[in-house]
Amino acid sequence: MVVVSAQAQEKPGLEFSGAGFVTLAAGAVLGGSKDGPDINSRYLGYKGPHYISDWAQGSVYENDGLQFKPDTRLGLQGSAIFSPRFSLTGQVVARGTRDGSVDLEWLYGSYRASDKLTFQVGRKRLPILYYSESQDVGVSYPWIHLPPDLYGWQVVNYNGANMSYRDQLGDWTYIANVFAGAETNKNSGYGKMYQGKASNTNVRWSNILGGELNLSRDWFESRIGYFQNDVENGIPGTDRYQAKFRQHTYTLGFVIAWENWRLHNEYYVGDLSRAEERDYAQVYAVGYRLGKFTPMFTYSNYETRYIAGGPLFGYTSNDEERHDTRTLSVRYDLTSSSALKLQYDDYRDRSGSAFTARGTVATGDVRLISFSYDRVF
Repeated sequence: MVVVSAQAQEKPGLEFSGAGFVTLAAGAVLGGSKDGPDINSRYLGYKGPHYISDWAQGSVYENDGLQFKPDTRLGLQGSAIFSPRFSLTGQVVARGTRDGSVDLEWLYGSYRASDKLTFQVGRKRLPILYYSESQDVGVSYPWIHLPPDLYGWQVVNYNGANMSYRDQLGDWTYIANVFAGAETNKNSGYGKMYQGKASNTNVRWSNILGGELNLSRDWFESRIGYFQNDVENGIPGTDRYQAKFRQHTYTLGFVIAWENWRLHNEYYVGDLSRAEERDYAQVYAVGYRLGKFTPMFTYSNYETRYIAGGPLFGYTSNDEERHDTRTLSVRYDLTSSSALKLQYDDYRDRSGSAFTARGTVATGDVRLISFSYDRVF
């Protein structure tokens, strides 16, 4: 978790610190497909074609003029430091897409066993990808919204424990982290993308177990991660769940900040063989800093590959979900803690028949223009 700024108040034996962040964003759908997928948009309850900016939170730009809710959010973070070894940290976030309702995203206790070794217990972000733990802090990344083809997840938090170890290996700094826990997501935003805007679908991830390794030196940083868990998808409108299956997730990422160049590559493979599919996603981004401006081009894609003719669903390659996005963005740094961004997304839906029939997730091709003001305080 990144503490973006802090104001501390000391009391005997106890120290408090606080920080916050805000993203004020607006966007409008410029157009897209007018055939089959538009029928799906109406079936799902969205004015289509619609653009999904955050699957986990159910953030959607509908074809309904300028909108401010999908990517707008306000977060507050606080820490209580009881001693050099013990602390308690919490964070709440209010989102426009949820009409300002407040969610508890972090609440965990930390114990520093040494300068290198830390144990934490409580509620945290799942460290799935490079920006997973700072995904709510818009000023920490170059886009208005993280590439949804890759950063689109059922679950983004977990309740459990982790252990991290930081050290030097020659000129390299490395951080190794292992974690375990579980999470139940009620009224899933992700579920609404498939079941409809008014649906109420739960999802449960249990027996989460994983690890990550970060290596950095000068202008180069890399990250490799793995975790496994059991998935139970809820039956819409009920408290019942479908059959449990096992999921294995592999991730790899590289970040380069060499002179004025900015490059960001990430890769994801999801092995859901028990659910008769494997998922693949990737992001390639390149930008160049010109004073306070950083223009960037990003390409991302997602693809589901079914295990053809499996006994559960009988899906084939003609049924697969596939989409990709081409993004042009410009970031202007107002100060070290605030930025303005302008972004154009060209989303292309290449899904197969199971995702283009009436009543499925297909959105069709969508073009979105958006802008934002991000700040930490």
